[in-house]
Amino acid sequence: QHDLDKVKLKKPIPLSFGDKVRLRIEWVTPKYASDNEVFTNTNFAENLAIDVHYDKGIFEAGYRCIHPRASECMTVSQGLNQDALRFEYPFLPSNGVIAWWRKIQSSQK
Repeated sequence: QHDLDKVKLKKPIPLSFGDKVRLRIEWVTPKYASDNEVFTNTNFAENLAIDVHYDKGIFEAGYRCIHPRASECMTVSQGLNQDALRFEYPFLPSNGVIAWWRKIQSSQK
């Protein structure tokens, strides 16, 4: 059971059976310098895109797909200060990605 009472849509859109929707969720939250997070769906999705923004001079990150076709479903494109994860297979509830990151250790003493 989910409490959706506090979810407010700026512009509710009526949908008919078979209509498709692209949902974009963005959030910023404090995390430990070395940590991990599991991102999963609670609904069916045809595909999934995740953009991860971070300072690559300070952190390194890695990803693992949670999907029956994990070896082929995820592509990662690396940019200057972001990684773009794209999943081209349908996602069922509990499919997703594990992301982990850690602060790069300085070799200077």
